[in-house]
Amino acid sequence: MNLKDGLTPVDLSSALARAPAISTEPSALVQTMTKTFAQLSVGIGIFDKAGNLILFNPALMELTTLPVTTLSRKPTITQFLDEMRGRGMLPEPRDYTDWRARFEGLPLEASGSGNDLLDELWCLPSGQTYRVTAQAYRNGAVALLMEDISSELSATRGIRSRIRQNESTLNSFEEPICVFAEDGRLSFSNRAFNSVWASLTDERPTRLDQALALWRNASGGCGFWDDVESYATQVSDREPWSFRTQLGGLANALVRVTPVVGGGIMIRLDDRAVSTPQRMAPISRLQAANSQSIFAVDGTHI
Repeated sequence: MNLKDGLTPVDLSSALARAPAISTEPSALVQTMTKTFAQLSVGIGIFDKAGNLILFNPALMELTTLPVTTLSRKPTITQFLDEMRGRGMLPEPRDYTDWRARFEGLPLEASGSGNDLLDELWCLPSGQTYRVTAQAYRNGAVALLMEDISSELSATRGIRSRIRQNESTLNSFEEPICVFAEDGRLSFSNRAFNSVWASLTDERPTRLDQALALWRNASGGCGFWDDVESYATQVSDREPWSFRTQLGGLANALVRVTPVVGGGIMIRLDDRAVSTPQRMAPISRLQAANSQSIFAVDGTHI
C-alpha cells in the first residue's frame, strides 16, 4: 500500500480501498485485510513522512485511551505522545523533552532505511508494560506498533521466582543432587554436588557421558554406571532405583537414580550406611509430582 501525504485519517477499510489491486477480487482482499487489522490486539498507527498520523486501528485507541476525535485530527508523533502523557499512558523519563525528540525525527530516519527504528519497553505508571516498535517505510512513513505484554511479563516473573525458590531449596540440601536432560546435558546441580565435582576433577562435566566416564574411573570401573547409561535412554518402565559404590571421597556411597519429566534423570548421592544394591520402591504420585515440578516440561533447566 502506498501512503499518500494527503490521506485522511480514517478507518483501515477506506485506506485499503486505495491500495493497488493485486488479485482478481480486490474488494474481497480489502475486506479480508480490513477485518484482520481491525481485530488485531496490537495497536497500529501509521505516520506519514511529515510525521502526521494518517491511519490507526481500534486497538491503538484502546491502548492509548485516546478518543477517535483526537486521533482523527492528524496529530504529529510528538502531539500524539503529549496526549498519551496527559492520560498517564507514557513512562516518565528523566528528560521528557529529549526523550520525545527521538520520535520527532523518526520520519526522517524512515526515508530509504527499510529497517526497524525503535524497539523498547514502556513501563507505565499504572503498572502495565507496553512493547513499542517503530518500523520504517521507504516513502518516509513510520508505523508505530504497541502491544500490552503485562500478562506475559507477570507470568515470566512468576516462573522465574518459583525457579529461584526451588534452586534455593535444593542448594540448602546436604545431599548432592544433579539433573541431566533427555539429550544428556547437565541442566542442574546443587552446591553439594558441585563440591563432589571439585573433589574428583578440575573440569566440570556438562554432559552425562562425560560424568559417567569420570564416575567409572573414580569408582574403580563399577559396572552400575553402565546401567545408568542404559537407563537414561529408556523410554518407558523407568522406576527409581539405587546402587552402592565408592566415589572419590564418598566411601560406600548410595547413588539414587530417579526419572524426571521430559525424559531426563536425577542423580543423588548419599554416603550414609545403606543395604545392598536394590531397586527402590516406586514413590507416591504426590512425591513424584513434587520432585518433578522443579524442572521444565522439556527436562531442561530454565
